[in-house]
Amino acid sequence: MAVYTVQFTPSSGKQWRLPDPYCDIHGDDPLCQDPCPGPSPLVADGTCGPAPPDPPSPSPPAATIPSMYLQAVFSCAGPLDERLGAFGMKVTYQLMVDGSPVNQSQMMGQGIKYISERLTNPTGDMAQQYSGKWCLDTTGLPCRGDQRGALGPNGQFFDILGGNGTLTQSFYVNGIGAALNVVFPPPTGQMGPPTSASVLNNTYSKNFVSVADGLLTSNGKPSCH
Repeated sequence: MAVYTVQFTPSSGKQWRLPDPYCDIHGDDPLCQDPCPGPSPLVADGTCGPAPPDPPSPSPPAATIPSMYLQAVFSCAGPLDERLGAFGMKVTYQLMVDGSPVNQSQMMGQGIKYISERLTNPTGDMAQQYSGKWCLDTTGLPCRGDQRGALGPNGQFFDILGGNGTLTQSFYVNGIGAALNVVFPPPTGQMGPPTSASVLNNTYSKNFVSVADGLLTSNGKPSCH
């Protein structure tokens, strides 16, 4: 910081300070001290200007929005004795939050009551398929009694796929918001990173099922029985 000597301006009586070698030597002389307290600057007319504003306080960190997605953890294929009564594939999905499987207390704490699906663009006999809903056993309406408990306390549920034709499938938390991303493992016998999609274009026939444009198929799957 520069140091200054003192002069008086007769017309105003205000102090005027200019750099001077005297103060370089006698810096402890009161006349050489900065008369403006703290960060207030000395302005051209010899008065103390306003102190600069304090820097803004840092913004609080943004709330972390949990990253929810589904992960296909198991699948089997073959003749199914359940609602299809014909060839199909059974896929078990795990609800994940921030990379880890959820449990019931986490789901209830985040207001997750059920997972539902939307089926669009059906061809063949897939127009006869109804949209599924997998609910916690603690969920009331809009879940029917036979849907309660289909979403397990560990965040898992299974979907049965079969028929003849094609359709587009997507999954939602509580039936609202954006479609959940679905993560699939590499095809059987292949290495590589998992792949994912939120809009699943599925194909069904009497001896083959393909999910998400082939990211998961019935080929090579173990029997469900």
